Amino acid sequence: MFKKNPSKLIGNINVFSIISNKSIESHKKVKGSKINILEKVPFSLPFWETQYYKKKIKRYLKSYNKQSTVLDAGCGDGRFTLLLLELGFKNIIAFDSNIESLLILENNLKKMGKTKNVTLVCGSVLDMPFVKNYFDIILCIGVLYYLDKNYEKALRQVIKSLKFRGLLLETEPDKEGNALKALIFDGIKQFLNVVKHNRFIEYFGSKPLELRCFDDAELKKIFVNCNLNIIAKETISIFPSLLTIGRKKKIIHGINKSGLQIKQIRKSFDYLSNNNGIAKHNLWILKKK
Repeated sequence: MFKKNPSKLIGNINVFSIISNKSIESHKKVKGSKINILEKVPFSLPFWETQYYKKKIKRYLKSYNKQSTVLDAGCGDGRFTLLLLELGFKNIIAFDSNIESLLILENNLKKMGKTKNVTLVCGSVLDMPFVKNYFDIILCIGVLYYLDKNYEKALRQVIKSLKFRGLLLETEPDKEGNALKALIFDGIKQFLNVVKHNRFIEYFGSKPLELRCFDDAELKKIFVNCNLNIIAKETISIFPSLLTIGRKKKIIHGINKSGLQIKQIRKSFDYLSNNNGIAKHNLWILKKK
């Protein structure tokens, strides 16, 4: 599995040296990604949108051999690692640069009695520790764009460890959706920055981080240059993000958190998700040539 030995073990986590950048340092400051925890918090963004990611991922993985080797790259505290277990996969590697997130996942796996099904690895996608052509399936959901100018380098690192004709599922920010979000919440200057320069703002705690977003033509060219065939593209709606940000900024009113209102909002988001409207992210389904 590994092309080199881990530098140390922390619990059951194989730890490799980290090639850092601004986004990895930002994740360290907020002690990693805890989206699986937030998924259970009403009106948080993961509470609204995680089920749409899961539904679309299931569509492409449900028919795969459950003995396939699967990498969850940028797994955080495991919202999609746990989905892979739910789907019945037996050989899962959960990989993230943040040790705090992996420790949370490790604890959850112990409670579930699933530690034998998941290997935990701490490292950076800029220096993947895995041998070439090892994985049948790789999930890379909401990860690579954080590497910003190193996006292509990180993508090539991921692809190296994917088998020929292996499946890659990855999400990247949509230019149109992020232009809309910028126009509403960040002002005309940032709106123009998205449209003209493919740059958008995401927040870690209270600090903004400027990152890269993509139009389809640019991404398709990158995928072709990386020897990837595009199988399909699915949209992840922008509307849960608009509600979450608007609520935090106290510019969306009439929210009372009642069970009835949550059901009504959910039904509206279901409709928008099913009709492939304006995207926050696009989920790309790709195969290595």
